[in-house]
Amino acid sequence: MKEKITEDDRIIIERQIKRKPRQLRRVTSRCDCGCPQVVETEPFLSDGTPFPTLYWLTCPAKVKAVARLEDSGWATRLIDMLSRDTVLKKFLIQAQQEYGEARKRGGRDTVHPVYSKGIGGVRDLEAIKCLHAHYAHYLVSGSNPIGKLVAENLGALACDTRCDGK
Repeated sequence: MKEKITEDDRIIIERQIKRKPRQLRRVTSRCDCGCPQVVETEPFLSDGTPFPTLYWLTCPAKVKAVARLEDSGWATRLIDMLSRDTVLKKFLIQAQQEYGEARKRGGRDTVHPVYSKGIGGVRDLEAIKCLHAHYAHYLVSGSNPIGKLVAENLGALACDTRCDGK
């Protein structure tokens, strides 16, 4: 699902991330309550600074849950898993390339180095930098193997309160 961002969405997203959102393209995934949970951003901020995160996880419940995984060292375990699992590595590289291509769509100056970076701005397409970014990409595309492992580990996450206050 890729929708233009409404004013209500902007208000909810600002509440979710606790600051004004910048360079939003559209809502790419919504939670069961209908609130934005992933948004797509422009590859550059308004001042021209590259912004390597294309899909931004905004749902507070999911952000906290993924942060707990990161804090427990889960990213390091996944990197170790990648060193032994060539199939997982192959699918990660494909997801990284897909992410780069999605970043180019609708962008400007598509030869800029930001377009050759992977998820979370990594240069090495076999790297994992941010589980939030991988999970957000998975929620949008269903094709990110690291995001899928995160989703499987988190299980069904339900929001305890609606982000829009309704």
